[in-house]
Amino acid sequence: RMAGRVLEVVPSPVAIVLTCHVLTLPSQCVTVLVMDSQYIAGFFDADGCVVAWQRHAGRRRNRYPVYGVRLNFTNNYLPVLEAICQQVGGTIRPNRNTYTLEVGEREAEPTMRAMLPYLYVKASRIRAALALIEHKRATGGRPLTPALVEQRRLIWQSIKASATPDEVRRGLAARPTMPTV
Repeated sequence: RMAGRVLEVVPSPVAIVLTCHVLTLPSQCVTVLVMDSQYIAGFFDADGCVVAWQRHAGRRRNRYPVYGVRLNFTNNYLPVLEAICQQVGGTIRPNRNTYTLEVGEREAEPTMRAMLPYLYVKASRIRAALALIEHKRATGGRPLTPALVEQRRLIWQSIKASATPDEVRRGLAARPTMPTV
């Protein structure tokens, strides 16, 4: 609040300006938190994860798997998660000692594309998640053939294994190990 007025939060594709603390004393400045894709990517590399989920749809004889992804940002400092939520969308859920920002597949796609050039640790999972989204978009809403279901399953497994779909198909997918120093 500044002289009785509330300042607005203005989201944009590049950065967000959010008023965290505004003091009404004229001799003090406004604290502003500016976030861009690079900051969000670094935050995600440290405190985020790509969640690959699977459920089954249809009736008994016509059951088929449905695959999807979402982004989770977890931290115990709520104002940062609220600022990221203003930028990318999603829902913040409290956990025991932390908060988790969950961003669904549709909201997460532009964020994944913006973060990808700046990611180091989770870049392979983001690439695989984008591949799954692209595969779903390319096949549209029409029924999937068994070959397309298998392609989608391999992409989904590559997200979980941090490997390419080809490596999963060949059985080469292994959990990443920490480099030795």
